Amino acid sequence: MDIFQNNHLVIHQNKHKYLVSEVLDSYKKELSSKKQTIKYTCYAKALMMFCIEHNLSMSPIALNQFLAHRNILSSSLKSIINHFVKFCSKNQIEYFLYKKLFKGEHPFILRFIAQTDFKNVNTKKTYLNHINAFFRHLIEENKGFSYGTLKDYLQEGLVRKLSVFTLNIKLASIKSFVSWLIDQNDLISEINDIQMKDLANILKMKSFKIPKETYHKESLNIKERDELLAKTDELKSKLAISLQVFEGLRAFEVCAIELKHIDLENNTILVKGKGRYVADKIRLFENTKEVLVEYLSKNTIGSDGLIFGKMSYHKLYKIVDKAYLKPFAKEKKTKLSLHSLRHSAAQIMVEKGIDKDYIQKQLRHTDYQTTQIYIKKQVDKLFLEEIPKRL
Repeated sequence: MDIFQNNHLVIHQNKHKYLVSEVLDSYKKELSSKKQTIKYTCYAKALMMFCIEHNLSMSPIALNQFLAHRNILSSSLKSIINHFVKFCSKNQIEYFLYKKLFKGEHPFILRFIAQTDFKNVNTKKTYLNHINAFFRHLIEENKGFSYGTLKDYLQEGLVRKLSVFTLNIKLASIKSFVSWLIDQNDLISEINDIQMKDLANILKMKSFKIPKETYHKESLNIKERDELLAKTDELKSKLAISLQVFEGLRAFEVCAIELKHIDLENNTILVKGKGRYVADKIRLFENTKEVLVEYLSKNTIGSDGLIFGKMSYHKLYKIVDKAYLKPFAKEKKTKLSLHSLRHSAAQIMVEKGIDKDYIQKQLRHTDYQTTQIYIKKQVDKLFLEEIPKRL
């Protein structure tokens, strides 16, 4: 079957079958004035599932077979079930389709996930969840996959006050899926020029900009940073924290760092960041270098060259966040995460007056507006302290 229909990607195939979830949603609206709504909908769903299992249309025959199968004799229950039969008859609903709306059951999603090389398992799960959420939305709304429906979906997210970060992850996930789809030789022949243009428009969609007054997560000041490191008695954890809180590495970058990436003589590290194919050279600060040298003197690096061996995000979370950050945050009555350490590095650089272009390069922000957030936070912090009380 053509993967597109009316220039939209086909999500489910049989137009003459109504999704059980769709029918129940409509039926609930009609039941808004009735008592015992749950009993009405439970029997409605049971009858629909019976019709699906026995390949029956909604009819008096199906009703009688269902009543006999369930041995329903109560006149009140018969009345409740018959109410749904009349609802279906009035709306010309005859056949039903039950579809679990999760776990990437759509074959295109399964192929995309199987064929895509994700940085780590968490990224894979995140992309799968967001793509599934969009497909689930399309099924529930009976809409096709298109630029217009994606745009509307993201706008609805804004109305629901989803964070800009969440919306951008949703967009990135779906754009990645579309990019993969276009590269599939066995599918490309079925996509006409209009459909291809629509997919191209999705790839051109820009990320949502972070509002200027928005700041990132809580971060540590210099005193708190030093206090946290002083409390970290496990050397591996201390090095991982240092790489984030001084150099500003992301969690997955810490896990992936190799010995060959580090130049101790010139105090530099090569880091392949988010969405990057070429590694960036950044400063290795003396603070981290001291911890690193001690770590290397006490640990043997394996044949894979990884500083921390095969360390997953979960393991990093366990030895840093769970072991030290959470207790420290509880003590300070604040909220901290692994990513808060990177934000701390950025904020401290701003506070120390390091040039904004250098900060952007050290943190490898592709968008200067991201770096600007930390600068604005510092300006807001100092505003009332430094502006004169009398002009």
